Amino acid sequence: MSKLQLSNDNPRMNKHLIENGMKEKEMNLKAGLLGKVFGSNENTNIYIVGTITLIFLAIGGLYTFIPDEYKSASLTSEKLWTLLLPTITTIVGYLFGINSKSKSE
Repeated sequence: MSKLQLSNDNPRMNKHLIENGMKEKEMNLKAGLLGKVFGSNENTNIYIVGTITLIFLAIGGLYTFIPDEYKSASLTSEKLWTLLLPTITTIVGYLFGINSKSKSE
């Protein structure tokens, strides 16, 4: 946490610095943990959904290239992608739908 450096020369500037510091602390308290990671604006849901999509793609990609001797016998790469692809395409559809909805308003 940074400390404010106030000067005796300019009281208006000191007041402005104190007000901005208070606003910043208030915004940090409102945002919480997810707000610090994803931000606290109207696009937060897009960031969260996009992150989930990237995680799913990373899991699928990594599992695809793991040698078969280390994979579960009941979960092949094909089965995993059969589960992940409908979820990913639904999420991508949601992202495009949100973006086109916000542009039309």
